Amino acid sequence: MQSKKIHPWILVAMAASAIFTFYAQAQAPDGKVHVWFLDVGQGDAIFIETPSGQQILVDGGPDNSVVQELGKVMPFWDKTIDLVVMTHPDADHLNGLPEVLKRYEVESVLETGVECSTSQCESWRGLIKEKGIEKYIAKFGQTIDMGDGVQLFVFNPIESKEGESVSKKNNTSVVIKVVYGEQSLLLTGDIEGRVESKLVLAGLDINSDFLKIAHHGSKTSSTREFLDAVSPAIAFISAGTKNRYGHPTQEVLNRLENDDIKYYRTDLSGTIELTLDNNNYSINFIK
Repeated sequence: MQSKKIHPWILVAMAASAIFTFYAQAQAPDGKVHVWFLDVGQGDAIFIETPSGQQILVDGGPDNSVVQELGKVMPFWDKTIDLVVMTHPDADHLNGLPEVLKRYEVESVLETGVECSTSQCESWRGLIKEKGIEKYIAKFGQTIDMGDGVQLFVFNPIESKEGESVSKKNNTSVVIKVVYGEQSLLLTGDIEGRVESKLVLAGLDINSDFLKIAHHGSKTSSTREFLDAVSPAIAFISAGTKNRYGHPTQEVLNRLENDDIKYYRTDLSGTIELTLDNNNYSINFIK
């Protein structure tokens, strides 16, 4: 009996299917929390994935490089993000976000609503309206339940800033504590010492295992009283290589070292991945 030949295109399809299945299994949610401090230069962009695959992007960096960095940590077929947080509308946190809204199906956004009139801010808000994305205004006391035991607690702005015109937007930054079981991560935007002091004096539970250093390590942030109150074991600093601001400053690095707080920097290590697994954690680097 003569055997039938398999057409080459069938073999190609079978191989492609096998490759897709392999990558799908390799990048499927693994029951852990993953936090990537993306290497976007002199700016902030933090991507979080929950144990079942819910995804959060906090800020978008100074340009569209955030899209390339997301492509390194998200499966290539995944074009959805559950929540995008814009901590404040300064260029180094906002400028990459309009492109994210264009390329990904975003379910909801969280921002302060502070008045801003830059072209990127207008694009951001225009796309939210055009795409019908659900928008929430951040203020103290909000709790966002992402499921799987992952909760986000909003500590700042202490009062609603929606529609306000402010000359310096750093201190309006959304501050979020991410809690997963017994582990916690404090994300601080660009708040400076004045707001740090308010959070400490208010007696809020800002104590956290991990800390995203505010304002890229500027000397106006990460005060001694704030670091004492947070008391992190590990800190993460997002800054651009040889940036013109001198971030992170030696003053802040000295404070961290004096408190025996181990720190990692995107300007030296590239994208940094923090993985939380119940009471354990690991740190990896993605160039």
